[in-house]
Amino acid sequence: MSSSNSPLSLVVPVAIIALILLRRQGVRQGATLDLAPKQRLRPLAMVWIDPLLAFLFAGEMLWTLIARDVMHGIAALAGIAVGIGAGYARGRVVYVRAVPEHRSIVIRRNAIEYALLAALLVLRMAEDAIAKTHAPILTYALCGLIALAISESIARAATLTVQFRRDKAEMSHAGPPPVEPGV
Repeated sequence: MSSSNSPLSLVVPVAIIALILLRRQGVRQGATLDLAPKQRLRPLAMVWIDPLLAFLFAGEMLWTLIARDVMHGIAALAGIAVGIGAGYARGRVVYVRAVPEHRSIVIRRNAIEYALLAALLVLRMAEDAIAKTHAPILTYALCGLIALAISESIARAATLTVQFRRDKAEMSHAGPPPVEPGV
């Protein structure tokens, strides 16, 4: 994303517009459902835009750091391992249920996702200053944190998708829900 002529400079705005449109769709469709407080309907496609944005904002910087030396690669692998575990855990915690007719899931509200995206934006803006630092421990930590953020986002999206597919399959085997008397 360092060049304004880069194809990525077009993908980011398109992804953000898609995120906004999918969010509006989720709010509109969620209004027809009986959701508990702090729950929202999120289209499954929207779940995958978060990892895409994380990768677009920080992937190039991560690759640049990994290419420096083996220690940066090791730091990235450590970050990935922690990120996968954290993403799996977060996906399991926020997931409530599948809504196959809307190709969506119900999740519990979680401010961490917005904080992670904001942190990636800050890292991206500070990339030049951090990349020029002469403190290797700082760049190792940065490399691990970026890898953690990207892998956490991907693992969370994958976990939510797997849970959606599992619930959808269970719903299709169970048949239609029973009709309440007098309805």
